[in-house]
Amino acid sequence: MSLKESVEEKAEQRAAVEAMLEISRELRAEKTNHSPVSFLTIDFDEGDESLQSSGDVAAGVDSFSGTLNGRGVICYHIELVAGKPTKKASRHLKIYEKITDRTSVHPFYGIAKRANRYWMVMQDLSGSPTIAKFLSDETVELTYHERVKIAYEISKTIAYLHSVGIVVKTISDDNFVLVRVGDHLQPVLLNLYRARLVSRRYG
Repeated sequence: MSLKESVEEKAEQRAAVEAMLEISRELRAEKTNHSPVSFLTIDFDEGDESLQSSGDVAAGVDSFSGTLNGRGVICYHIELVAGKPTKKASRHLKIYEKITDRTSVHPFYGIAKRANRYWMVMQDLSGSPTIAKFLSDETVELTYHERVKIAYEISKTIAYLHSVGIVVKTISDDNFVLVRVGDHLQPVLLNLYRARLVSRRYG
């Protein structure tokens, strides 16, 4: 590795650490803020044709499937009280907004407004098997290298979440799915709504 490449690599590592620390500070601030966000930033408004639903968004449904620019998505209803997201909904929106592009969790694309209701737009991973289901399939064979790679990616995801003050209550082979990315399988953590923000104490 040349000196220039070494300097560039260290700069990238430093930037990544600084970004991680900033996210950690913002999430801890969110934990101590007892007031939910008073408004939602809408990424896909009623007339936005980039987001298409597969059927009617009927009153009372908690989720619906659709496509976002041709990619499969599933949209989850955001619970409101007196016109504002609940504290729990507000916290989880903050978590997804901050980390979805930085580690291997269920991809979050933004907030949509449909049928005068608000929705979290997530990648549709319903066709991806959980690790438990994948490993129970006797027709599937994984090399030793592939198994180690999956375990490493899971560990890296959990380590990142811990580094920014997020603890997932339950980790199992049922809340990770395997998504085919090119020529390898990428484990993706689901059910991040079960995560909790923790405050760090020193001394």
